[in-house]
Amino acid sequence: MNMKWLGILVLIFIADMILRKKFPQTWARVQLPINIAVSGLSLIMIVFTVVGTYQVVASDINTASKVLFILFAMAYIAVFVWANYRFWSTWFRKRKPGK
Repeated sequence: MNMKWLGILVLIFIADMILRKKFPQTWARVQLPINIAVSGLSLIMIVFTVVGTYQVVASDINTASKVLFILFAMAYIAVFVWANYRFWSTWFRKRKPGK
């Protein structure tokens, strides 16, 4: 289930890159829906990651494994936050008055 959402997110990201380079006018029209879709899917992935992290912390595995999993989960969440920031900052830069 988790990989399906990640696959959809990757497909949206690739479609965004192709539209941006090959069809800039179409990209300008669909950028807002793409940003909303990416943000929604990222939120779903972050929730899955937080729930999974909670389950690992509540389990009876050793502390070193828990710490390692938490570090990877934090990096995973940071990538989603960075990607959303990049998508939205590009969109807001295009919408500034005077440009």
